[in-house]
Amino acid sequence: MPNIFIFNPDNDLALANFSPNYTAPHNAVALAEAGALLPFFHCNDGDMVIANHLYQQKLNELRRMFNLRGELFTAPSTLNVNIRPWGWSPALLARLKRLGISSPQLDDTVTLDNIRGLSHRRHTIAINQSLATNGVPVPPLPVEIFSIDEVDFDNLSQNPVMMKAPWSSSGRGVLASDAFSAGQFRDQMKGMIKRQGSVMIEKKLERVADFAMLFEHHNGTTRFRGLSMFESASTGEYIGNLVAPQTYLVDRLCQYGCSARRLNSIQEAMRKALSSMLANNYNGPLGVDMMIYRNNDGSTAIAPCIEINLRMTMGFVALNLAENFLANESTGLLKVINSGTDYVDHSPSMPVIENYKLKEGGVSLSPPQSGFQFYFSAEKRRN
Repeated sequence: MPNIFIFNPDNDLALANFSPNYTAPHNAVALAEAGALLPFFHCNDGDMVIANHLYQQKLNELRRMFNLRGELFTAPSTLNVNIRPWGWSPALLARLKRLGISSPQLDDTVTLDNIRGLSHRRHTIAINQSLATNGVPVPPLPVEIFSIDEVDFDNLSQNPVMMKAPWSSSGRGVLASDAFSAGQFRDQMKGMIKRQGSVMIEKKLERVADFAMLFEHHNGTTRFRGLSMFESASTGEYIGNLVAPQTYLVDRLCQYGCSARRLNSIQEAMRKALSSMLANNYNGPLGVDMMIYRNNDGSTAIAPCIEINLRMTMGFVALNLAENFLANESTGLLKVINSGTDYVDHSPSMPVIENYKLKEGGVSLSPPQSGFQFYFSAEKRRN
């Protein structure tokens, strides 16, 4: 059965809005345009990708470089297709129906309700509790706040916290109390509660490194797919992913004080917790963001469940690039670059591609007119 892919990275915002008439903000639209061709790196023969046909020239360029398969979506499909979006929301369903796509997946409103409910950040509490029960150390649990009257704002200067919107992604909707005055933070919280009904509050940890575990959940069973390591700005916004073999990622994490044994125990405990939580309410990819942080005594520890993303993630994109489009002797990066303001230090280096795999240099995976660029670069790995 052929697949129809679409890159809709604003999905978490659309899920929070939960209206078929949701309108994405300008930056989200620009990001969707920049990554519109990313699904082609997952395509097989017969698959289709919903993207602007003006991007055909760039697609042809990437196809020559990486032997990509699949075609741009051109006509309404039959029932015999599998829709594989970045994430599910009422806005996406409405868009696909406007394109003339017909599929039972577009009429499954019960699953859509379940996805929204399970995507709420409050579920990180239950997952962390399950991990702790199974012997995995966890930091202080988040707390859900429904009113600003529940918070002692005068105490935040001594005990900074992170405030998170129930539905948000890529670091957006995440605010540190020590970046604001008490009054400003109070106003931010009040507005967030008004928009989404509550906020999640958790202790601010001293971040050392960001990583994630990637899973696939189908028919009540969760399967581990791999690790990803990513970089975030000080504000929490996503910058890019390391593209490298799994053994390399494990070695990098161990340099921060982890151990392969600890990672394996978290992986298995997380798999069981996710299987129980998701049951038959979701089918598809998901990523669990984690963090290595530093304790007051200088030691490091793992926060094993910072966020659960019931959708595709950039970690999956990086994992696929590492497995299928990166030379064996190389290590790569996949970065999101603002075309108007960011300087790309790798850009002068021409890509060296052998057997459809990037060995050295870099290449943009985005149409040239995009406001952002997804930039894939590589260098020979230092042993």
